[in-house]
Amino acid sequence: MECPLLRDLTRTMNDHNLSYQHGTQSKTSLNHSLANDVLVISCTCVLVTFHSFSSFDHALIGTDTQCLDTQASSQNGEPHKNLKKRRMNIFEVVECTDNFIKEPMSVVLKTFVEGVGYAGDVVKIPPMQARLDFLLPGIAEYPTPEALEWARQYQANTDIKRHSSLFSPRIIRLLRETLFSLDMNASTRWRLEPWHVRTALRCAGLVVPEEAITLPEEPIEGPDNALGKDVVVQIMINGKDEARCRLRIQSAEAKSFTVSPLDDSGTPWFMEEPVAYLDAQKEEIAELHEITVDAYERELLELREKGIGI
Repeated sequence: MECPLLRDLTRTMNDHNLSYQHGTQSKTSLNHSLANDVLVISCTCVLVTFHSFSSFDHALIGTDTQCLDTQASSQNGEPHKNLKKRRMNIFEVVECTDNFIKEPMSVVLKTFVEGVGYAGDVVKIPPMQARLDFLLPGIAEYPTPEALEWARQYQANTDIKRHSSLFSPRIIRLLRETLFSLDMNASTRWRLEPWHVRTALRCAGLVVPEEAITLPEEPIEGPDNALGKDVVVQIMINGKDEARCRLRIQSAEAKSFTVSPLDDSGTPWFMEEPVAYLDAQKEEIAELHEITVDAYERELLELREKGIGI
């Protein structure tokens, strides 16, 4: 004999294109074991759990599985008539939160972090990144009352040099660590102007307006005694932050960068010993060259640790 509860439940699921799961039992065996088990109905992102109790005899099944009244009662305050029957089925709607986007976590920075903030700032970071990259290394801590008090006193008693934006230090470091190629004509007389530098930086992926570029006071002319030599220019970021940029004058016709940064058989062109065009810039060019070499070796080591270029 077919169970009335299963018949009504099957009709409801068929109307809503639903399916049920009951362990490894089939639909036939479900008729005999439904009374003491739990039936789970899956529909979109909502889980509807169906609890069966052996002390009741009949089922109260609604036509909409997402809108079921579990607190049924009469107008005079007495229990609903269906609650007095031998069997009562209660539906519970459980919200699935596994795919919800987690809220950012607030942390107090203990030191300056490029692109994030300064020491004492309270910033919001994705939870996983905050735990792995900030809390574990010790460069940030949870916003406890003690940490917030320390941040307030630190920023009040410390003269923090703030840049025009959080990303300005990253651009300044990029300009200091990189040697840019300044391609010039090897057969025609020229004099270096800001638009030459703007074009060279644009070829490297940096957009710099001409008014932000300041050339040395001494004129730089070529091509005689200029090819293969380095010059340093000043770049103003957001009209506030100063950055020094090193460029190497090269022949546009004979330009050849065939050596890969990961090839040990040769030396990349930016690793060669620099020759300053202006004597006043010799020390600065030597310092910037060391910074470029250190950055290159550090990046090369990171790539080889990942198994690239070996």
